[in-house]
Amino acid sequence: MILVDHFLQLGIKDTPYYGNDIDQVIEDIGTAFQAAIQDLYDHDCRYLQIDDTSWTYMIDDAFNEKVFALGYKKEEILDWFSRVSKKALEHKPERMAIATHFCKGNFKGNPLFSGFYDSVAEVISKLPYDGFFVEYDDERSGSFEPWKVLKDTDATFVVGLISTKNTVLETHDDIKKRYLEAKSVVGDNIALSPQCGFASVEEGNSIAEEIQWKKIDLLVSCQDFL
Repeated sequence: MILVDHFLQLGIKDTPYYGNDIDQVIEDIGTAFQAAIQDLYDHDCRYLQIDDTSWTYMIDDAFNEKVFALGYKKEEILDWFSRVSKKALEHKPERMAIATHFCKGNFKGNPLFSGFYDSVAEVISKLPYDGFFVEYDDERSGSFEPWKVLKDTDATFVVGLISTKNTVLETHDDIKKRYLEAKSVVGDNIALSPQCGFASVEEGNSIAEEIQWKKIDLLVSCQDFL
């Protein structure tokens, strides 16, 4: 669902097929996702996780400056993203769980976006996903407070506390402390995960395999407080 570039292009030039019809763009992208989701379900997929960087574009001040320079309002673009996601999940099979991961980019351990979730969490929380994977591996993420809006929902908040971007091995006690802090905000419907994958691109990240396995072992050891 990386829609940003195409959406922004609509404001500066006509596209060969859509012109400036953003409503039709949203309809077609959402419908394409519906077809893909149904096809996966028909092939016995019962859990689907959609990696979505669209929202994390919008938490980054530098990117927002580009948006504003083109004459767009942040609220307008967030509404587009929300409409696409809702359309995509409109006919979600009842026996299929669909989660989403708000990735901040991960190229050889380097992020693409920085910023807090305060300005997007409320909009995101209204999307009909079963789970939300959110990165919280460093100070770029801010507090857990924006996600208190999930406390009274059925969605699972999956907090990504173990970094796949750097070689520093977190401690069990530190992970437990932050996990319980997040739980106090979002409630009992919470889970723990790494912040992202260890190899978002074919080049992988600058972490030795030995350290990667130690981080996985750390994750497994945290079952005692989950």
